[in-house]
Amino acid sequence: MRPEPRLKAYLLGLILLLIASPLAPCASALTQDEFETVMIGETKIIMRQTDEYGNQASIFAIMLAGHGQQRPDEAHCAHVAEHTVFRNPEKDEDALGDWVVKANSSSTPDWLLYNGWTGVDHTQFEITVPGEQIPEALERLLWGLFPEKIDKTAYDKEINSRLKSELQYMTTNELATPFHAFNEHFYQGTPYCQNLFSVPVTQVKPEKVSEFMAREYSSSRLVIVLAGNFDQEAALAALQNSVSRVPIEPRPAPPKVNLSLPPVAAVELTAVKHPLLMLGIGSDRVKPEDVGLISTAMRIALGRLASQPPDGFTASPSLLSLLRNSQSQGLLVSYEPKERLAAEQLEDQAESLSPAAKEVLHDLAVAGPTREEVAPFLQEYDMEAGFQENTPRTLIAAFLRGRQEIPGIDDLSLQGITEEKLAAALQNAVARYEGSLQYTVLAVMPGKTPILAIAVGIGLAIVIIAAFVVLRRRMAARAGTP
Repeated sequence: MRPEPRLKAYLLGLILLLIASPLAPCASALTQDEFETVMIGETKIIMRQTDEYGNQASIFAIMLAGHGQQRPDEAHCAHVAEHTVFRNPEKDEDALGDWVVKANSSSTPDWLLYNGWTGVDHTQFEITVPGEQIPEALERLLWGLFPEKIDKTAYDKEINSRLKSELQYMTTNELATPFHAFNEHFYQGTPYCQNLFSVPVTQVKPEKVSEFMAREYSSSRLVIVLAGNFDQEAALAALQNSVSRVPIEPRPAPPKVNLSLPPVAAVELTAVKHPLLMLGIGSDRVKPEDVGLISTAMRIALGRLASQPPDGFTASPSLLSLLRNSQSQGLLVSYEPKERLAAEQLEDQAESLSPAAKEVLHDLAVAGPTREEVAPFLQEYDMEAGFQENTPRTLIAAFLRGRQEIPGIDDLSLQGITEEKLAAALQNAVARYEGSLQYTVLAVMPGKTPILAIAVGIGLAIVIIAAFVVLRRRMAARAGTP
């Protein structure tokens, strides 16, 4: 694929990630009951055989290993491993991605026929082919996930083209850069910190990627969702043969995460043209049974915070997000100043954001959400509307079922619940966790250097800048220059 389609693939992955944590009500076009679940060894297979989409079929595979399983010296390895699955010619001369394109005769863009996404708790793989090709697609997918070796020529080509341009987008785009910088700030000191900015992806060696995949990929961490017109017996037979040859260990093991958020921090980013104040709220104490309630409450809080920006600011609609994973729940809301502000003014606003956000959460804990805030969650919501028009319907179906297997995505069961009961349940959940919530503000300033350097706090950054300015003036005066 050319770099441009690969960036489209990156954006599609981001869209799917956001769909997995929508700000709208949770519902899907296909219910869990429409899929059959079987186990092959310790691999979960979830299937829906139907001819309503013609002869097409899709695979949505989840490997329960991502950035959170990387060791300190393995920056980018989870992401590079995702690409390796598609680009490493393991079975024959054709890599998995090339084979998928050849197997299709449709006009669907290549980047919609196969794609991947690397998260903190998982890596997902999407494949769409004619239904009769599903058994071979599954075999090739397993070969890609568990390679005997990594072809260096193919590896170098991928890492210096698609991967390089993709990482460049993530660390230089005006919207992607502050989002990823905030994530590194929010998850600093935890296994979820990706170190995107500190290590060039071109320095990642294939030996490191191979070690990561051999250590973290296993059949017990694999979930495969199939949807479309395919032969179930042939698909299961192909999986039985493939899964039997790969290791069962290690079993799923979420990383231990302890958030330690500084109240205020600052960063300079060359990709950013205007200052931003990025407010984050999170908790690492949410019990599994409360994830759905807290996530829903965070959506409501995010809506309030976005609609009530501080004076002189507007909410940035492209930088609003829920922060969901297996070990923490939270939100991100970003604000842009309407006019140019002095550093002191930006500092004052940054320091005022967290107290204002605490009032919003406290009000939810004391008074609960309004009926207007709760009602949309009880209405049917067509999640298919969030996909691009030419996205294969089989892929949409597989994804909407597969998202339920993604760690940290636990939607509420709303069957038979009333607005009053839901409001009370959300209020009680916020009241229980209000004390464990942590608040942080990252001030993002346009920078002149490409180095990411998060300061201890805005106050310290201002002192350093002021001292530098004074020093330069004194040196200029001594030299007799203006």
